[in-house]
Amino acid sequence: MPTKAAITAALAAKEKVMLKEAVLEKCGEHARKKFEERFYGTDITVDSEAFIAKIPKFKHSELRLGRVLGRGDFGIVYEVREIVISRMPANDQDKLVIDEDDSSCQDVEDKLFMSAHCLQKVAEYKGDSRYVVKSVSLDTNSDPSKFMQALMDLSVETRFLAVLRHPSIISMRGISDVHAFDKEYFIVLDKLYETMERRIFKWRKVQRSLSGVKGRLLDPRGYKSDGLLHERLRVAYDICDVVDYMHGRSIIYRDLKPENMGFDANGDLKVFDFGLARELKPCDKLKRWHLQTDW
Repeated sequence: MPTKAAITAALAAKEKVMLKEAVLEKCGEHARKKFEERFYGTDITVDSEAFIAKIPKFKHSELRLGRVLGRGDFGIVYEVREIVISRMPANDQDKLVIDEDDSSCQDVEDKLFMSAHCLQKVAEYKGDSRYVVKSVSLDTNSDPSKFMQALMDLSVETRFLAVLRHPSIISMRGISDVHAFDKEYFIVLDKLYETMERRIFKWRKVQRSLSGVKGRLLDPRGYKSDGLLHERLRVAYDICDVVDYMHGRSIIYRDLKPENMGFDANGDLKVFDFGLARELKPCDKLKRWHLQTDW
C-alpha cells in the first residue's frame, strides 16, 4: 500500500506533466497563428498544400532511427536505418492489393518503395542510410519561446520544400502523420554525405599539396590544379543558380552559409535548412524610383 506522501508526490508529478503538455499545446497554437500570418496572401500556399496532401505520411513506429547526424538550436537530425510499413501487402509479391477506391493506396505504395530503397546502393556508400528524419529538439520543450520558434522553423521548411524544385535543393520525401505544430512532427529528407565545410577543408588540403616545388613534381602539367579549380567553379555556379532560382520565385533564403549546404551520394550540391526563408509579398517589395536628370 503506497504511503500518503508517495501518492501526493505521484499526483504532483502527474499534474506537472499535464501542465507542461498544456503549455506546449498553447505554444503550438500560437506558432500556428504566426505561421498563417506569415504565409497569408503568398503565392506558394496553394501549391504547397497540394503537394503536402500527396506526400507520404509516416508514423513514428514505421521508422527505425539510427545515430544523430546533426543538431542545431531548434532541430535534430537522425538517420533512418529501416522503414517498416504498418500496412503490408497481402500477397507474396511486392505489390499492394487494395481496392481502387482506397485513397491511401498511393501513400502506401510510396512508403513501400522507400522501404525497399532505404539503404544506399551506390558503391562508395553501399549499406548506408538513404533518408534522414528532422524533428524538433527535445531540448526546446523546457523553453516555450524556443519551442515555438522550433515549430515555426520546421513548418516553414516544410512549406518551402513542398514547392521548390531545383537540382541543388534537398528533396523532402515524407512528413509525419501528425499536424505540423505537434511536438512529435517530423519531416523525411534525403541524406547528405558530406557538408560544405568538410568539402572546403578537403579543397584546402589538396591546394596545399599542389603548391610549391612538391606540387610541381606531383602535378607537372597542372591537370590536378585545373580539376580542383573546375570543381570549385562548378559548385560556385550551382550556388548562384539555386539562389537565382529562389529569387526568381520571390523567395529569399536568408541563411546562406557552408553549414547549410552539403553533397549527396552523387556529389551534387544540395541546399537545406529553410527555416529562415521567406517569400516576399508584393507589398514587401521596394518601389523602383527612377531618377530624372535634367541635362
